[in-house]
Amino acid sequence: MVKIYVEGGGDTKALQTKCRQGFSELIQKSGVAKKMPKIIACGSRKHAYDDFCTALRAGEDCYLLVDSESTISAQDDISVEMNRLGEPWNHLRNRVGDQWQRPDAANNDRCHLMVECMENWLIADLPYLEAYFGHGFKRNKIPPVINPEKIRKADIYDKICEATASSKKGRYSKGEHSFAILKDIDPQKLISKCPWAKRFFDNLERVCN
Repeated sequence: MVKIYVEGGGDTKALQTKCRQGFSELIQKSGVAKKMPKIIACGSRKHAYDDFCTALRAGEDCYLLVDSESTISAQDDISVEMNRLGEPWNHLRNRVGDQWQRPDAANNDRCHLMVECMENWLIADLPYLEAYFGHGFKRNKIPPVINPEKIRKADIYDKICEATASSKKGRYSKGEHSFAILKDIDPQKLISKCPWAKRFFDNLERVCN
């Protein structure tokens, strides 16, 4: 069975369950995987990397999905040239806060990035985001962009918080809202707008059929 070690879910079982459900339902709705992968919610991104490396050494058919946390350099960014696979391991090795080494058994297809964070993926479906938060959501605080993955992490949090501050569900909270939104956004909108998301789903289509 294909396993995906995902950043997210914090330290509580309840939140990890929401994380697993969020990613699982999004993948299922996309229709790319005839055999659904098992989502492993690992909490921190470092735990996700460590758990992935352990699983890889044990011979599991496994993949890593974490936030990039910062801007990906042009030479490693697939959105610069769509026919390239990108170099996620280069980014994770060179990023000061990580300096993760690529395991010998892991090629680039084993590593996937949410750029710069999962919230960049959430705004790919602005109509659903507005519907989820309901009355008081200020859609103009998140202007539509061609590639949501180009918005910096700090900026995306600010924009979502500003848009939701007066909404029916209140200001956006990562634990309370993020995975509930993730499971119901339109995966086709996500794939069409976000190159790194497309790379992830394209890979699932190859390995889960």
